[in-house]
Amino acid sequence: MNFSEEKATLISIPSFGLALGVFSLGNLLKEYSPIILIICGIVGLTLISNSLIKFIKYPKRLKIKLKNPIAIGMLGTFPMGLMMFSTYIEPYIPKIAFGLWSCAILIQLSLTIYFTFIILPKLKMKDIYSSILISYVGFSIISITSPYYGLENTLGQFFIRTSMVCMVILYIILMYRYIKIPIPDPIKPIIAILAAPIIVLVGYLTVTQNVNLWIVLPIYLFTSTWYLYILYKIVRYYLDFNWLPNHAAYTFTLVINATAGKLFYNYLLSININLIILQYFATFQLIAAIFIVVLELYKFGEFVFTDKINGFIKIRKN
Repeated sequence: MNFSEEKATLISIPSFGLALGVFSLGNLLKEYSPIILIICGIVGLTLISNSLIKFIKYPKRLKIKLKNPIAIGMLGTFPMGLMMFSTYIEPYIPKIAFGLWSCAILIQLSLTIYFTFIILPKLKMKDIYSSILISYVGFSIISITSPYYGLENTLGQFFIRTSMVCMVILYIILMYRYIKIPIPDPIKPIIAILAAPIIVLVGYLTVTQNVNLWIVLPIYLFTSTWYLYILYKIVRYYLDFNWLPNHAAYTFTLVINATAGKLFYNYLLSININLIILQYFATFQLIAAIFIVVLELYKFGEFVFTDKINGFIKIRKN
């Protein structure tokens, strides 16, 4: 196997996760500049297109990789990315955007059904990682994007409730797994996905008119606590390990937390609660999200276009 095939195998699935992070960041920043939205759209589409080409070019190697439950879980970022991208083109070609969105939902459902009934029953507890959250809690993306197609009161409401139930069940399983069984070092970065279920809060605030404070507050506090812990772990991973393509898991996690921080603060303002510290925290989350997305894009570019893998990250010897 030549090195270009090895690169393709390593980055194809993580690239979907990075594209999702980029698309989500574009939507978060579009109020500041439409140019940012265009740039994020082009970059995200390039990442997805390149990975799809690699799937076609190296099908055997990627088929082997997809036997890995972590890779299958991460593959759920592909339809999620398509759903986010459809919102970019909806103002210009609404029918095509809706078709793309609908197709992405079908892919998401198919992957989830396949994982649930074919892969999951075969897994032992040691083979379960936070990547299983992506397919199930990722249904919130349907809710987040549903207002673009006028379906927030139907599909949006159904899938946000589904995501909430899945989040509770999966967190119980994952907490038991992570407490009882050590995680191999190369897999540790995907623990960042544990902070991604705040997407449920984003979905709920997006599609719900009469928001219940006692629903959003526990979710925000719980996931924000995880966010701070994951942020600490991200810093440690970057200091302690060589860069790995699966670090792309950081991007969407940080972006969706920044989105939730902004929406939650705005919601509190709407009910006449102004906690300025939450505004500062949301700003910090936004800066962290921008930094990690730019850093990951740089590292992916360095990996793709050069033979240099560890140019930024050094191994710390204790």
